[in-house]
Amino acid sequence: MKAHRQLPGTMLMVSLMGLAGAARAQGEPEPPPAAPRPAATVKDGVRLRGGLSLNGGVFLLPANPTGGAFSLAGRLGVQFNHYFSIYYQNTPILGATLGQDKRSGTLAFADYNSLLLNLTLFHMFELGAGPSLDYVALAHGSLTIDGFNSSASASTGTGWAAGGHGRFAFIVGGLSGDGPRRSGLVLSVDAHPMFLSIGPTLSLTAGVGVEWY
Repeated sequence: MKAHRQLPGTMLMVSLMGLAGAARAQGEPEPPPAAPRPAATVKDGVRLRGGLSLNGGVFLLPANPTGGAFSLAGRLGVQFNHYFSIYYQNTPILGATLGQDKRSGTLAFADYNSLLLNLTLFHMFELGAGPSLDYVALAHGSLTIDGFNSSASASTGTGWAAGGHGRFAFIVGGLSGDGPRRSGLVLSVDAHPMFLSIGPTLSLTAGVGVEWY
């Protein structure tokens, strides 16, 4: 009989304890959700940049408009962030043109000294433009044939000339790890007008090289 009397009391105590536990659980605030892990960020910052390219193309002169050109370009400057930079590009270029009459030609050497402001997009496309101060040396020769008589003449000239430079590049490579340093194989196109006493000239070249930016 005692056991039967204690059973309702025990069940009452268990029920009260369960209600008290539920009340405490409802009163306690839910723990905050775990904070999401931060996404990996690409480092950025000011750093040096540089590059080298071998180029080939055409040289256009006023008197002798047709000819080929070969150049070597070296670049050195500052990359402010992943988008903007400024650099100096030195481009020794050698060209030979032939007149339309096939009896005159010009050998041209120039040293381009260009300062370019540059924009980089998606870590791979670059567009740069700026002024240039160029040293130019020209050697012009011609041959005249009049019946059985022929004569040849040659002239040379050197000097400094104002110019401009535009460059578009596509870089295969990209970020090294999480940055900020980038590097890769560069394919580029360069356009360079010069303003000489004999008239405006233009060189158009395409090149391949390496870039650290």
